[in-house]
Amino acid sequence: MAKSKIPKLRRQKEKNGNDRAFVVLAGVRFHLGPYGSKESRGEYDRLTVEWLANGRCMAVEPDQITIAELVSRYWDYAEFYYANPNGDASSELVNYRQAFKPLIALYSETPAKDYGPLAMKAVRQRMIDTGWCRSYINRQVFRLRRVFKWASSEEILPASVYHRLETVEGLKYGRTDAPESGRVLPVEDHVVDATLPLLTPTVRAMVTVQRLTGMRPGELCRMGVVDLDMSGDTWTYTPTHHKTQYRGRSRTIYLGPKAQEAIRPYLRNLKGYMFTPEQADRERREIMHANRKTPLSCGNVPGSHCKPRPQRKPGERYSTGTYGRAIAYGCLQAFPAPKGMKGEALKQWNREHHWSPNQLRHAFATMVRRERGLEDAQILLGHAKADVTQVYAERDEQRAIETIRKIG
Repeated sequence: MAKSKIPKLRRQKEKNGNDRAFVVLAGVRFHLGPYGSKESRGEYDRLTVEWLANGRCMAVEPDQITIAELVSRYWDYAEFYYANPNGDASSELVNYRQAFKPLIALYSETPAKDYGPLAMKAVRQRMIDTGWCRSYINRQVFRLRRVFKWASSEEILPASVYHRLETVEGLKYGRTDAPESGRVLPVEDHVVDATLPLLTPTVRAMVTVQRLTGMRPGELCRMGVVDLDMSGDTWTYTPTHHKTQYRGRSRTIYLGPKAQEAIRPYLRNLKGYMFTPEQADRERREIMHANRKTPLSCGNVPGSHCKPRPQRKPGERYSTGTYGRAIAYGCLQAFPAPKGMKGEALKQWNREHHWSPNQLRHAFATMVRRERGLEDAQILLGHAKADVTQVYAERDEQRAIETIRKIG
């Protein structure tokens, strides 16, 4: 991913007409003098050159680097490091953004060199108070420690700061107030069947394909026609990006006759993504129009409530989050909680009737393992271990194709 462009020289309008020039670097606004003057242009050039020479960071003495400054520097590094091959930001950036919230809320102006184990425990307690589960908190604390490890490797902070933070152990099961994460269980077929009619055709097709192939939600959201090999009776989908790609592993997903039939209406977009929120939004409006009870001669004209310039437009593809929320909306319609249900009873109801995309993958894995064995399940789900060679995949490719012919 390319780094951010050089911040522009900007104009701050004043009521008296004496407008001022300024530039924002590392979140700090620097006033440069009268707008349009040689003085402001020269000061802008000096500051931006220093900013670029210092790795797109403002020159700060190590003793003066605050937590906020450290987070800013690490974020520039993370945007480049956690980038997918196609240039999209990795989901790991979302995790870091969440991890930084309690850190910045408590210690933004604290010198980074003074951040120690007690401060880390205070941040961890803020995560517990927020309601995060134990395993997620441990992963987020690990990410925060990684920031200080990176700072030590770049000689931004002394290595002793990171080593002190290593003494903070993870939360133990049964010895913390943090709740435990619920185990992801396979979703029952009758629950999915009841939800499907309440989804838009696009989301319904996505659920059907994932249900028949067991692919990860992220792999499904990134599916494009150019990634498909439709030369045989069993199609193959090779994702341009997948979860274990950084480990040098390949990933092949097999699509049988039923999955092919589900995606056939979406093969028109030869260059972009197969399933788009724009198409789903158009389908939603068409369904609303078809169910309209007011005569067309009365009431609103179709499209009259559409904003000409909406603040948020449908994205070019679904993310795992938006895909999950589309399913959640269908679940709320298919299984509304009984009136007056609260507390643990409501939570139990949601666990039994509301499901997520990952549960489709678990259901597929359970079914394949039960009917075809563990080895076929590992191949179809892409769960080969690091020491498994390419010969292993070639040896079992025909078995996987025979399995998918019967399943999908």
